[in-house]
Amino acid sequence: MEPDGHCHPPCAPGNESCATDTGCVCESNEISCTNVDMGVLGVKKVSDLWRYLELLSAQDVQRHWPHGVLPSRDLADLFLEKGTEPEYYPNGCPLECSHDQMYCSIVSFDQDGLMLWEDYCEDGEANNWHCPVICKADSAQKCGTGFDEYCVSLGETCPVICEEQYCWTDNFAANGDWLSTTESCATWGEECPCGTEAVRCTDPNNAGDSWCSPTFYGCPLICNELTEKTCFPISYTPEGEFDWEAPATESCQNITRSCPCGANAKMCRWTDEFGLENEECFPTADNCPVTCTAAQQICWLNDYDAFGYPAEFREVCAPAGGECPCGSNAKPCKDQFGDTHCYPLVDWETNGAPELRGFGFGSAPGFSSTCRSAQSIRGR
Repeated sequence: MEPDGHCHPPCAPGNESCATDTGCVCESNEISCTNVDMGVLGVKKVSDLWRYLELLSAQDVQRHWPHGVLPSRDLADLFLEKGTEPEYYPNGCPLECSHDQMYCSIVSFDQDGLMLWEDYCEDGEANNWHCPVICKADSAQKCGTGFDEYCVSLGETCPVICEEQYCWTDNFAANGDWLSTTESCATWGEECPCGTEAVRCTDPNNAGDSWCSPTFYGCPLICNELTEKTCFPISYTPEGEFDWEAPATESCQNITRSCPCGANAKMCRWTDEFGLENEECFPTADNCPVTCTAAQQICWLNDYDAFGYPAEFREVCAPAGGECPCGSNAKPCKDQFGDTHCYPLVDWETNGAPELRGFGFGSAPGFSSTCRSAQSIRGR
């Protein structure tokens, strides 16, 4: 007991008593926990610790603090150890590490994937004051390296950590459907790999451009932009209708040559009235558009069969400034305004001469055939 009549160091608030050789005496509703550095009970504040150190011998101080580093007086309100109420610690005293140890944790996960920690004491200097990452093997696994290590549950997958470039690889099914994406690492000068059921495609116009495509679809056809053009063959039915079910295999063709045509088709080339050159696949039975000279004009003719039924529509070149001729089994007729029209020689409905109702048609000068006038028709 000190001259002032108080015991040193004082104990935790409550019933005041003097410390024993093993520390303060706990209340009846408290459990006794030992300070691992001092080996005493109930030391509450750093200021109390300093007052207690004044009573220790030099040998005791050296034993508890071999490095000579004592707690600062400025931390007077820091609780080091005290009596603890049992309901807060049903398993006994909380973990208490010595001054040269670290509080570290062993990580695990419960059935719901929530992280759990189990604290333990680890030597500080031996680990450079950095807690090792320990993952409990029955529910956790370690990811990362060095100071970036951490724990994830066994149900998760550790992300890939690359030093240079990351690769995301698509995997496909045999029918070309996308299945998944996986991560991998590659050096800066290395191409990322293709996944399962995938092939590497390249662009001939850009040597550094490549990608992965499903094996089921293969690589697209890419023609040389400078010397080639892309061709899509067009096919027709024997009746001259577009064949939507015919295969259309793309191909590359030299820009100086025409693209090939498909089934029942032929290539037609012509220069239109605007001076533009055209080429297109037409049905084999059809005539190709014509190319007329500057001294000619394009005329569109209707051919008829012997019964006056329309047979074919075609183009021909005629001298510029003149009348366009009529097609097969047709004759020219002029209306009252002087415009020329071509009509079949036979009306396919009546098997006779066509009746030109509604107009005052007369004979066209310069033609051997004559058209029946509307007046003569009305007078029948």
